[in-house]
Amino acid sequence: MGVSLSVIRSKVSRLKTRFPLYARVLEGGAWKVGGTGVVTLLSVAINGLLTRLLTPNDMGYYVFALSLITTISLVAKAGLGSIVIREVSGALGNNDLEKAREVLQWIFKWGIISIVSVSLIFGLLGEKIGIPHYLVLLAVGWLIILAGQQLLVDTIRGFQNTKIAAVLHGGRIGGPIAAAISVVCFFAVWRTTGNIQVKTAISVLVVAGGIALIIAGIIVNRNVKDVLGKIKFNIHLPPLQILGMALPVLMHDLASTLLTQSSIWIVKYFRSVSEVAIYGTAQQLAAFLSIQQSIIIFVLSPEIAALHAQGELRKLEKLQRRVATLASVPILVAFLVLLIGGEEILTLLYGDFYSVGKPVVILLATGYIGHVLAGSCGLTLVMTGHQIELMRISLISSLLTLVIAFGVAGPFGLRGIAGATAFGYIVKNIWMLFVVKKRVGIWTCATLKWN
Repeated sequence: MGVSLSVIRSKVSRLKTRFPLYARVLEGGAWKVGGTGVVTLLSVAINGLLTRLLTPNDMGYYVFALSLITTISLVAKAGLGSIVIREVSGALGNNDLEKAREVLQWIFKWGIISIVSVSLIFGLLGEKIGIPHYLVLLAVGWLIILAGQQLLVDTIRGFQNTKIAAVLHGGRIGGPIAAAISVVCFFAVWRTTGNIQVKTAISVLVVAGGIALIIAGIIVNRNVKDVLGKIKFNIHLPPLQILGMALPVLMHDLASTLLTQSSIWIVKYFRSVSEVAIYGTAQQLAAFLSIQQSIIIFVLSPEIAALHAQGELRKLEKLQRRVATLASVPILVAFLVLLIGGEEILTLLYGDFYSVGKPVVILLATGYIGHVLAGSCGLTLVMTGHQIELMRISLISSLLTLVIAFGVAGPFGLRGIAGATAFGYIVKNIWMLFVVKKRVGIWTCATLKWN
């Protein structure tokens, strides 16, 4: 048995040496799959526990607050995450350590300025945009923690340290560490009292996220020292060129997030708070189909930047199309499962009250399928310097979606809003796909041809 394992390890080592690009992608993908799998299961557990601990109205307020924080954290991050990935990956790919040091110094300074400024404004306007007064301070803390952690994880990704980034990355709930702490706390409350207030629920998420933020900061500091050595910071403001590059990315991120999160706001405006809870839980279930794409984007970001910087466009196209093809298979299988058993799954995870959300799940899932089949077209535009083009596409498609959603929310309810969102996803991805071909010269979509 020892000889067999030795032979296997030897063959794997030779394959990694012969195909270093695919080895990095597969290894990073495996780590990200593991991290995302853990976060996904824990996210379901958190929502499942909260639907049983909170009343439907309180759950609606929680979903609304989570949606707002997710969107505003992007404003606080100011598009700097994608820039740090692109610029640091490109600099390290060309062995330009001085440029990497310079970029990091600029990114960190603007990041602190942006997060603090946006958090102060959000604190002042929180009640006016729908956050209850007793949740405003907690929401501000949640915003700072989430934006800070996302920027730190993006910095790690810029160094192509996908393993550690995968362990820390977790979207809206702060990664596996924060999610695990939250699940333990919520489960303990469920078993002892059987109920909880929305303020306490958010407090748990803030504390857990804070712990994850501290860990991310420690790891970033070690990674920077190992690769670049000590970076000397001064008190001078960094140049505006970084913000010039980041602004189109920010607008794209915002428009993309609005494409999904604004539907919750529209539900709150036109429908009852309890229907916000139904839509939010259905949206989370449908979002399982987009997990595969988030894994791909997470792993491919530094590789796209590096290959483009080196002029390896054919290699880049082949990599992207192969990854998109492989990703489409489990997505289509998952869609069939939701199509057949969506109502039963909703009942099992969240309770009988939420089972009526199946049509929302199916409609949103259809849009996510189009997102996966198109491949990493939006990411490619960012990583190849065409963020202004991407911004234009995102803004127009999101505006179109909002107009349609407002028009159908009254007569068609949750189904109309979900259908408008799915339509917006499909239009946006088809548009991006052809723009990538025009501007970069490659296709990113899935294909039946492997070569």
